[in-house]
Amino acid sequence: MTQRFTSRLISFGGKLATVARNICERAIAFRLEPSRLSVSLTRLAYSLTGPPFCRARPGEPLGARGERVAAKFLRRRGMTVVGKGVRDSLGELDIVAIDRRTVVYIEVKTRRSDVDERPADAVDRDKRFRICRAAAAFAKRNHVELCRTRFDIVEVVWPDDKLPPRINHIESAFESELD
Repeated sequence: MTQRFTSRLISFGGKLATVARNICERAIAFRLEPSRLSVSLTRLAYSLTGPPFCRARPGEPLGARGERVAAKFLRRRGMTVVGKGVRDSLGELDIVAIDRRTVVYIEVKTRRSDVDERPADAVDRDKRFRICRAAAAFAKRNHVELCRTRFDIVEVVWPDDKLPPRINHIESAFESELD
């Protein structure tokens, strides 16, 4: 039984497989049913390594794919995604999420490569101002202007459609530009 469950997790790396093997051995000792053990190990793998690989959809633009993967990544990290691609006349918010009691406005930057510059470097002062202005309008429209807010950036580097992307979440990437 141990080998069957750890073989699923070998691809996540040696340390995770060792942890999974130890969990399986303890589960056998406590007579935990196999289906519950499988779910627990899968959750452990995703919490330690991030989301599973998301395949490219035919014709889907790179930016849209990055936003989809970023939303999945944030959900796996415990955030509640309440909006994606929120648009109004003042601008667009890629992702709006709730993290505990904080409203988080997330800008997603997806690139094929991060050799020349990091994707987060593309969020310049003007872009930050537009994000903050759109966030203020969203907060007012949804009556959450008194809640704590945070502005994050998620970098997605997806060099090849066949490989999983590298995802970097930068919490509190910048402060509001409206003050």
